[in-house]
Parts: sequence; structure tokens; C-alpha cells
Amino acid sequence: MKARAASLLLALACGSASEGAAPPDAAASNGRPCAASGTSGCIYTTLPSSATCDAGVLAPEWQARALAQVNRIRLIAGVPEIPLAQEASSALQACTLVNALLEATNSDPPKTAACWSEAARNACRESNLTTLGFRVPSSVPDTVFRSLQGPEVFVDSWLLDDAPGPTPEAPSLGHRRWLLDPFLGPTAFAMSFSLSEDAEGPLVRQVGALRVITTPPTEAIVLERDVVAWPIDEVPAALVAPDGWLLASIVVSVTEPGDNAVVDFSRASVRISAAGADVPIALGADGLPDLRYTGAGKGPVHGLANHLQWRTAAPLSASTDYSVVIDGIAGQGAPESVSYTFRITP
Repeated sequence: MKARAASLLLALACGSASEGAAPPDAAASNGRPCAASGTSGCIYTTLPSSATCDAGVLAPEWQARALAQVNRIRLIAGVPEIPLAQEASSALQACTLVNALLEATNSDPPKTAACWSEAARNACRESNLTTLGFRVPSSVPDTVFRSLQGPEVFVDSWLLDDAPGPTPEAPSLGHRRWLLDPFLGPTAFAMSFSLSEDAEGPLVRQVGALRVITTPPTEAIVLERDVVAWPIDEVPAALVAPDGWLLASIVVSVTEPGDNAVVDFSRASVRISAAGADVPIALGADGLPDLRYTGAGKGPVHGLANHLQWRTAAPLSASTDYSVVIDGIAGQGAPESVSYTFRITP
């Protein structure tokens, strides 16, 4: 299947308009001709090719859209906005090309992978990755380009974050934790895809990546509060899984990211209420509230060096004001208790 995917990716890159390829847009992309367009504008200024292992160049518009969605989420969470690291885009684009040609997403792709390079592997190791697989009615390039999902879909997937964790029922929320990391530095977004065919027809594998292991800011970060949580304040319903995991982290140092590892949630408790009534927390196998945490020597670290996660026993409701209180927090410089509110807007 991988060989067939590679040949079709090359065909998309090199096909002429008479062969059904998408003609370049009349409009340029930041002064460069648009090599491929979809339903929401220019996608590539240079198409990727598996035959030459040219990762291509994602259009500036798509990179800007990804960054805008990241910063929209960070603004809600009360953490600093981040700029684009254009110099990281090339290696990250190579990472997505390698993964598009694999049969499973891999943050450490093997040297045997098609189009593997040291730069691509290193970029994968430093990034959130998501692969979307979906059927298309035709392998005609224009149809494929128009089926590609926008960058916001990938960013939202990392926020909702249902990737498996230590146990299938408890994801580590690592993608979300990186996305909300208040010390996250300049980032980059990349996207590649491959096309294969089987008995059921054409299948697209679209891979998106966001660089999340970055150089932290050299100056103290500015935060709205000492808790980084999701959901918090007013959150659109599309950015919350009603039956998903909630998350909170505590910031005790705004200058040294590692110093936040002192926060200890081992004796913490969580209370949620709505309209004056308690909202039950989901219970674990031991019959106690199912609280998962990192910090105070307990890992792994993804983004901020501590976090607490839990679920409610029943799905969250839109247009409801929720209050959260976390007690029993320990660690030098950490508050014993924090509280915040959130509301899911339809």
C-alpha cells in the first residue's frame, strides 16, 4: 500500500491540468504562485513529492490559520500568544511527508521509512502529530485537494486530545498540555498527505504537525492567573468534549519552567458545582474520584511540569455556569486552593 501511495502522491504533484490536476490559482500566495488550492484557498506554494522526497512548501495562509487557532485557544486559557517560527517549517514539513507515507503515525519514524531524514525525525520528536484518514470519491487531484481538512481541524484535535495514555480509559492529555504550555515559544505548522487505493476506493492520509518543544521565552511570562485550565472562562462547544477530561495546572514560577514541577496534587480534591448544586466527579475502580496527575516527581512531563485531570460523572452541558475548586495542593510556592469558572457556549 505504501508504494501505491507514493506513486499517487507523485501524480498529484506532477499532473497537468489536462490530466485533472488542480490548476494554479490566479491569485498568488504572498507573492508566490499557488500550486494547489482547496475549498478554503491556497494550500501549497510548492507541492510535495514522494519520488524526490521534496516535502513541499505549505502556503503561508495555512500556516497563519493554524497559528491563529492556536492563539485563539491560548487567549481563552489566559496564556501568552506565540509567533510563527518560519525557520522550523521545512523540517516539520519533511516530518509530515514521512508520516503520510507510513501506515501509522510515528513521532520517531524509523530509518527504513520512505523519505526519512535526521531533520524530519528530529522535527517529529518535537511536535504534536495527528493523522486523518478518509475516503474520497475520486483520485482526481482537484477532488483530493478539495477534500483536505483545514489546519484548524488538527489544532482542535490536539486540544480535545483523546489519544491513548497510560491506560486506554485515561489519556495523558499530552497534546493539550503542550498546546496550553505558557512557556511555549515560536512554533510552526506543517501538513502533508498521501493517497492510496484498495478495494473500497481511494483513501487519503492527511498528517498535520505542530512544533511544541521549543526554546522557552527569555523573559518572565505574563499570565492572567496562576492556574492554566481547560475548559475555563467561556469556551465554544466545538472545543470541549462533554464527556471528556478536564485539566488544570498551577504556575508557581513565571521565569523557570522546570520549577513548576514542585506542585503536588497527590492529596488534592476537586469540587465542581453548577447552579448551587454539586456536579459529581467520575469515580475510579476503587470507588474514589478518578484524579490523575503529574508533578512532584511524577511524570511524564508534557508542557507545564504539573497537571491534574478528571471527568464529571455525567456529560457537561452547554449554557451552564460551572465553578471549580481544587483544594489540597502542595509544593513550595503553590497555593493550597484555586478556583475558577467556565461556561460552554453553543
